[in-house]
Amino acid sequence: MVDDWTEREVLLHANGQFYYGCLRTKASSDSCFISLIVDIGVKLIELDSSSGDFFNALVKVREELEKEHYMLCCNGSRLNFYPSNMSIQMSKGKVGYLLELGVRASKKARTLDLCDKLEYMSTVSSQLIFFKKWKDQLEHSKNEFK
Repeated sequence: MVDDWTEREVLLHANGQFYYGCLRTKASSDSCFISLIVDIGVKLIELDSSSGDFFNALVKVREELEKEHYMLCCNGSRLNFYPSNMSIQMSKGKVGYLLELGVRASKKARTLDLCDKLEYMSTVSSQLIFFKKWKDQLEHSKNEFK
């Protein structure tokens, strides 16, 4: 069974300004699809992506946006946001965690929900570096008590 497209408002930061657009999502039994449409005045941005989960489909969209120095403002773009493997399996990446260095993940957030605080946003590579640092700190603190 294939779900219908779901639409939500999205916020994009481009050229020093915020623009509202439309983010459409759909899931099938084995794939998740994202379609982004934002009019930033000088051009219309239209991007489509798919992956096995919504978080990784979003990463593909973000990587394309980053080539133009654009930032999609949602929880999935936050520096300290990352889904667990279980979250990817259970929710197809619709839910992840807001991470704090040295602290086990407990605060959940929806991947595609708006986050209008530009200072929380990051590039895909910075987000991955933060996640690895968070994971390493947890592993290190676990080893201290063995």
